[in-house]
Amino acid sequence: MKLKKLKKYKFGIIGYGSIGRVHRNNLINLGYDTLIYDPKINNKEFAKNLKEIVDNCFAVIISSPSYTHLKYLRYFVEKEKHIFIEKPFTHELKKTKEIIKIANSKKILIAVNYNLRVRSSILHLKKLLSKVKKIYWANFNMSSNVLLWRKNYSFEKNYTQNKIAGGIIYDSIHEIDLNNFLFKNVKFINSYNLNYNKKIFKNFSYSNIN
Repeated sequence: MKLKKLKKYKFGIIGYGSIGRVHRNNLINLGYDTLIYDPKINNKEFAKNLKEIVDNCFAVIISSPSYTHLKYLRYFVEKEKHIFIEKPFTHELKKTKEIIKIANSKKILIAVNYNLRVRSSILHLKKLLSKVKKIYWANFNMSSNVLLWRKNYSFEKNYTQNKIAGGIIYDSIHEIDLNNFLFKNVKFINSYNLNYNKKIFKNFSYSNIN
């Protein structure tokens, strides 16, 4: 399917890790220009500061480490830029609600990349579930070996290790989001969280949520 480009917009990309590269390639394939900002990468072709992004870009994609999402979200909302942000949205509920309120007042668009919601299998499942009168119980299982996520990568520096916004809850937020997407009137009862290997993980590596 060919997508029609309406205007010559330039998009800012905040954070140029593996996901940032995916977004840049997608935008280039769609015919859009990009400007990248990543404080950890020294590249003369990148933006030197956030002001350069604001001055040159119509909208921004926040694909930086999860613990930085909140500060970039607040900054670009204040600068009245439309935002596409990677999961997890942020790690602070109260502050995020305040930012969303400001964004709504300024008519700023904010989209969160819960991309599993648009998979054909998930949409088909949601359609089937809509025909069920009452659902009493459902179970989501997810497991992954983060040590094998990337080749030649130092896990000690991975964003999943962050004490504030790392660990299983933030990394497996897709499953929590799908639970809310597929079902109505979901209520949190309790959870049990633990760290199986404190020598490797700085945050919870296991969670059971009811």
